[in-house]
Amino acid sequence: MQTHVKQSTVTAITPELIKALDIVVNLAEGNCLDPTDPDMQDDPDLAEQADQQLGAIDTVNQFIEMISPDFWLVRSVDQNISMNRYDLENTVNVIDGYFLPRPHEDGNCGEIEAFNRAKAEALVNLQRRIALLESMSVEQFFTAKKRKIPL
Repeated sequence: MQTHVKQSTVTAITPELIKALDIVVNLAEGNCLDPTDPDMQDDPDLAEQADQQLGAIDTVNQFIEMISPDFWLVRSVDQNISMNRYDLENTVNVIDGYFLPRPHEDGNCGEIEAFNRAKAEALVNLQRRIALLESMSVEQFFTAKKRKIPL
């Protein structure tokens, strides 16, 4: 099992990131400029706004990469594990609990991104639960259950 960290050009929340997020919110509200529109090419101000929108999308995507578990934690695991129908159903249910496509993730590519993010988030949370289970002591268990520790 290997762990790799992906580097992003966005390393902190900056005024540029805040401005980019504001532009992307406007895009989500339907204020999107089409750089292929012939009117856009004649008006340099509109062309500049379209370029700002594209740059903002790139900046926000870099920020998402920086904070997303699936970009921080990439694990190489044997992918050839056979699953019976119960394993499959349980695994689907775990991932489905985190599968919430974002508004901009429509179509096949968007759903695949949402699946990959859901799977990575489920893995991170399961790894945390495993670590918590491994660190649990007998004393902690019986104290939390309000039971006497057996001798």
